[in-house]
Amino acid sequence: DKKDNIEMKALLVDQYSINPKIVDALYKKGLMRQDIHDRIVFLWNDQGRVTGGQLRGTFQSKEFGKLGYEQKIMDFSAEGYGFNVSLGTPQSIHFFQSPEDLLAYWTLNIDQVKDTILFALSDGQAEHVVDNINNKLQAGHKIQQVTFCVGNNKQALELLDKVAQLKTFNQQTLSLQTELGSDIAFQSERPKIGINWINELIAKKDRDREVNAVKQKQQRTAAPQKVEQHYARS
Repeated sequence: DKKDNIEMKALLVDQYSINPKIVDALYKKGLMRQDIHDRIVFLWNDQGRVTGGQLRGTFQSKEFGKLGYEQKIMDFSAEGYGFNVSLGTPQSIHFFQSPEDLLAYWTLNIDQVKDTILFALSDGQAEHVVDNINNKLQAGHKIQQVTFCVGNNKQALELLDKVAQLKTFNQQTLSLQTELGSDIAFQSERPKIGINWINELIAKKDRDREVNAVKQKQQRTAAPQKVEQHYARS
């Protein structure tokens, strides 16, 4: 690994606006690193064991950072699993379409996201969604709700449709019957502005900068008026 993972931090923090505290925490826990080819490595955690991972594009490639960037599953990666992080005492799971979207959503909701598992799916198979829920239940997590934090794209709609067609999915109650007999409530949360959560985070940062610029301009124009009023009263 290169010293201090400078390129990885530059991309995630400077370009994607991911909270640097999140990046540092995952790096220190060994869940995320940078390889010798400047690729981000997201390692998959399953009850404290590494069960594979994803290599996300090269920094030299013009395609890196776009929706079509390289994704390579490591040879020993568990089929249908993915990058995931447990926060607090998990009672829910938030599913994402990519590790980057997971980090962006976490950044946007860093003070609200608690007692949950943030899980980036490595594919769009509904059966693997169920497998991952059962896996977390068998690990002892008392999961009561699943939220699909997917983007506004074709792949997201197809995934939601596939889940709704599962035999164990109840269309009326929007819940799933699991292997352990638990009824898990399902809901979705989508980006309001961007096509995915990375776009949503960047758009929010840009909007915040514009609002701050307007406020600073208003403060600068208000200051001379106060001075003039002071001398007028004098």
